[in-house]
Formats: sequence, structure tokens, C-alpha cells
Amino acid sequence: MKFYFLFFFIFINTIFGINNHIDYNHYIDIKLKDISINKITPLELKGLIDRNYSDNYILLDVREPYEININNSISNIKNINIPRGLLEFKIQDNLETINNKNIIIVCTSGLRSKLSYLTLKELGVKNLLILEGGIEKWKEECLPTKINSNLLFTLPTKQSCSIKNH
Repeated sequence: MKFYFLFFFIFINTIFGINNHIDYNHYIDIKLKDISINKITPLELKGLIDRNYSDNYILLDVREPYEININNSISNIKNINIPRGLLEFKIQDNLETINNKNIIIVCTSGLRSKLSYLTLKELGVKNLLILEGGIEKWKEECLPTKINSNLLFTLPTKQSCSIKNH
């Protein structure tokens, strides 16, 4: 009897599309349609770091700590980690640190960065940028990352970085 119920549920789910996925990028784009978002590409950020301009910037990483452990973080720039789910609560503790700095918001792909941008803008934080494409794009460009010393493994990048030169 349990088998028939499971089969029936899967059948109904397939026909009526109960399990349709939400396109969060589309949702975020609608929510932010009237807001101009300042962006920086991974290569532009790497240029700032290489020219020692990174003292004027703080990287606000809105990923969860376990994501940073798996995917590393950007090296040679001051990093602050406040997960997106805690941003509204924890940003107040860091306002003195980020005051008069340019804040580059980074996440894995850029989606949470957009949400964080909106939240921080509403809270009155200025000088905001998002890293276009997030850490995934940074790694696609084969740019250097800082590896967590407690890390047991790293995820491979989508392409071989040995053929790229920056």
C-alpha cells in the first residue's frame, strides 16, 4: 500500500508541477529593479589588490563559515565574515571597522550579495560594491585564494588554472 501511495504522489507531482523551483535570481532582479548596484569584477578587484589600494577596501563575505572552509576566500584584502542570515543583527558591531571604507560584498555566486547590498543600503551604509559573480567567478578567473588551515580538501575549479595568466 505504501508503494502505491508513493507512486501516486510522484505521478501527481510530475503532472501538476508541484515541485517547480523558484528562480531566486529573477525574484532578486525584480526586487532590485529600481536600484542601481555598484559592481566590481574579479579582475578589477585583483588590480586594486596588486596596486596596494586594498587598504581602502573591506571584503564583506556573506557566506556561511562552512562555505568559506570549502571554497576558500580572497587573499591580500581585509575580510569580515557575517553570514547573510545574520547581517541585520551583526553589522552594527562592525560599523566602526567599515566606516570610511569601500565595502565589497561577496558570496558564492552573487545572489546573496545583491540581497545584502539592498539590506545595507536600507540601513544607510554607503560605499557599497558587489563582487560580480562571487567567489565562483573569482575562482573561474584563476585568481589567488586564501586556504583555511583547517581544510581537509578543496573543491576543484571548473577549468585548469595553469593555462591562465593575470
